[in-house]
Order: sequence, then C-alpha cells, then structure tokens
Amino acid sequence: MQLTVGLSIPIRLATGLRLSAAGAVAATMGLALFLRLVHLGDLSFWSDEIISITRSQAAWSFQLHMFTYENILRLWMGLGESEAAVRMLSVLFGVAAVPAMYALAARLFGVRAGLIASLLLAVNAFHVQYSQEARSYSLLVLLVILSTLLFVRGIESRSTRVWAGYVLLGVLAVYSHSFGIFVLAAHAGSVPFLRRREVPWGHLAVSWAVIVAALTPFWLSIGSGLIGGPRDIGGLSWIPETSAKQLYSVLTTLAGGGGTPLLALSLVLVSGGLIVAATTWYSSRASWDTWKYVLPLSGLFVPIFLALLISTVQPMMIPRYFIVCLPALILVASSVIAHPRLLINRISAVAPVAIAAALVATSALATVSYYSNFQKEDWRGVANHVASRWQAGDGMLFYVPWMQSKFDFYSERIAGEREFQAIVNQSQWKKFILGDEPDREAIAEYLPDGPQRVWLVLGHTNDAQRQLARREIQAALSGEYPVTESPKFSKLTLTLYSR
Repeated sequence: MQLTVGLSIPIRLATGLRLSAAGAVAATMGLALFLRLVHLGDLSFWSDEIISITRSQAAWSFQLHMFTYENILRLWMGLGESEAAVRMLSVLFGVAAVPAMYALAARLFGVRAGLIASLLLAVNAFHVQYSQEARSYSLLVLLVILSTLLFVRGIESRSTRVWAGYVLLGVLAVYSHSFGIFVLAAHAGSVPFLRRREVPWGHLAVSWAVIVAALTPFWLSIGSGLIGGPRDIGGLSWIPETSAKQLYSVLTTLAGGGGTPLLALSLVLVSGGLIVAATTWYSSRASWDTWKYVLPLSGLFVPIFLALLISTVQPMMIPRYFIVCLPALILVASSVIAHPRLLINRISAVAPVAIAAALVATSALATVSYYSNFQKEDWRGVANHVASRWQAGDGMLFYVPWMQSKFDFYSERIAGEREFQAIVNQSQWKKFILGDEPDREAIAEYLPDGPQRVWLVLGHTNDAQRQLARREIQAALSGEYPVTESPKFSKLTLTLYSR
C-alpha cells in the first residue's frame, strides 16, 4: 500500500507536468496563430508570390525550386484564391512548427527548453513574416524541425520506420528550397560527436544513399548551372556580390529582425552554447551529452559556412534563405536559458528569467515593427488604378519585362478579358534596360508613335545601372509626352504620360 501511494505521487506529478506543458504549447500555438493572422490579406501579392501562384494554377509544378510547396498550394487554392486564403496555407505551416519546435527541444534538453523554444518561435518576426507569405519558407521551417526530430529519434531508437520518415522529410525539405540540403549536411556534420557504438551506421548509410538518389534532379540542376553558359547555380544570377553589409543583414534577420540589440543578445546566447558544448566535450568527449549541444550548433553554422563558401563562385547571401537556420538558433538559445547551471546561473539566479524575458520582448517588438513597416510590391494597387483610368488608345510600358506578367495577374482578376496592351515587344525591350549605356535617343526612336497616353510602371531600380536606365526611359518619354500623374505605390511607381 505504501509502495502504491509512493509510486502514485511521481506519476501524478509527471502527468500534471505533461498536461501543464500541453496547455502551455496550446496557448503558444494560439498566440502564434493570432500573430500570423494580423493584416494577413491587407497587402498585395508581390512578384515571388505571384510566381508560385501562377505555377500552381497552370498545372502540377515540376519546378525543383519550391516543388513541394507549389504542388500542395495547387490543392489548397481550391478553397479560395484571395490574398488571405492563399497565405493561410503558410500560416498553418507556421503554427504547426510551434509544437514541432517544442517536441524537438524537449527531447534534447527537457520540457522547460521545449516551452521556451516554442514561445521564441511563435513571436519571432522572421518566422511571422514568412508565415504570411505565399512561398515555401514556413513549410521549409516545419520540415527542417521535423526531419531533425526524426534524425534525433533515429539515433536513439534505430527504428527503420523513423529513418524512412527522415528520408522522406529530408527530401521534401530540399525540394521546398535548395538550402534544405545544408540542413542535411549539418546533420551529417554532427555525427562525429557521438560515440561510435551510439551511431546506427547501417541506417545512416542506407538513408543517405536513398536521399542522394532521390535528389538526382537536384544534383543535375546544380551541375547544369556550373557547367557552361552564364555562371548561375539554381537561378541565382540576380543576387549581388557578397559583402559585409549583406552578411550583417543575414544575421540580423535570422536573429528576428530586431536590429543590433536582438542580434547582440542572440550572439551572447550562441556564445553560451559554444561554451556549453566545449565544456561538455571536455568532460564527456564524444557522447550523447556532447552531441545534443553540437547538433543545433551545426545546424546554425554549417549552412552559413557552406553558403559563404559557395558564394565565392555564385553569390547566395539572401537573408530569407537562411530561415533554415532559425530552428537551430532557437534550440541553442533555449538550451542555454533552460539549463542555467551550465553557464548563466553562475552570474545570478534571475539571469535566465531576465534573458528569456528580454529575448521574447525584443522579438515581440520586432514583430510589431514588421506589421508597421514591412512593404510588398503593390501590384493590386497599380492594376486597380490603371483599370479605373484606362482609355481607348492607352498603352503600357513596363520598365522590367517580367513585370508585365505580375501586372496581368491582377488586371485579369479586376477586369477579366479586358486587355492592357504593352506598347513594345518585351523581349526586344530588354536591350534598353540591360545594356551597358542606355541611350534616350535610341529609346525614343524605338517607342511607337501610336499611343495617346502611356502608363509607365517602374520598380526594381535600386542599383546604379537600373537607375540610369530609368532616367533615360523617363527622359525619352518626356520628350514626347508631358507627365499627367505619378501616383506612388509600395515599391512600385506608376506614371501616366499623355500628349
């Protein structure tokens, strides 16, 4: 009887802990859902979102880049095609990542770490932003978390079903975004920090062999980018050369978009994680205890290192791509905060609580700032304005040729079969905006005499070459047409020239 009573106490405590944790995760999921629904449909789809939507509408997508997401989106859009409806798929992936983040952190570092990690992901502005976008990034984060969780479980249990799940999710992650391959590389890079007898070598060998085979189209696409023609791996030729400014942007975005303060706090925690991993290695050498700290550090540093290395051949330092590192960063932060005896508890008993509160608060402020300041290309606004003012004989002129398809996406929604004709052949027009020395006289000579009014759509004119081309185009038009109006739209400019 005494034994039964004695055993019932820890059972009740454990059950209560699980219920308490489940309730906390559910509340965090509710918070995550709320943050990702705010202003969800307010902004127009921007160019990249329109690309994914039109691919999904046309047919089953066989584009390797975002293959997984775009084929799921094709099914999802049967429920609706408004901005809010389409983006809701990414919202659901983003919310689903919260309990997955809890499960992974709790398995490695305990319940407290799991709760902290789920909360940090819920309020992270980087994750909130891409959970509100009709692109693959929130799905990618979910797949990265789940594949890492199955990798941990596979190391622990050596279950064939778990390793099969790992292979499936790993492949889907790479076909969601090419940076998913860096996460698999990070997993592989962590293995030497386990004892040899702890590594299921057979399962690892078979799993990675299957992954390599399943990614054959991916390897071929990379090879075609490296061999012959312009230097371009996976359609990345538009990315500027890597610079210190770009790297800083990557790091601040990854930290949660809170600028230097949040980056500094994140770097403190990452430094703490490195110290914890080093001290654990010193005491335990290769072991499970060492590996569980090395795994998230590998997930953080390996993608950044490999991207920097590849950038010597093909630049690829675009902040949003490094969302693959976000789960690892949160794992490192939560492990340090949740186990203060390893480091920060030596400073003060309240230090862990203070650091956690500061991290959540600065992340939440960054999210609020995102709501206030973030802008997308307002193709919806441009199309609405043109449709409401269009007259017979008008013509469209798009500064960048590919802009026409983005305008057509919304104009077809607004005006149906009504055509808004471009005044020039877009393939020939490229020579005027991509040439080394744009010439206003040549541009003026090329432009037709027919239209009485011309609508010029400008965007993506940040670099010096494109600013020069923009000025030459405007000058060529102004010689024939006075400017009638020039309303401003987010990241786009619309100018009406009328004789």
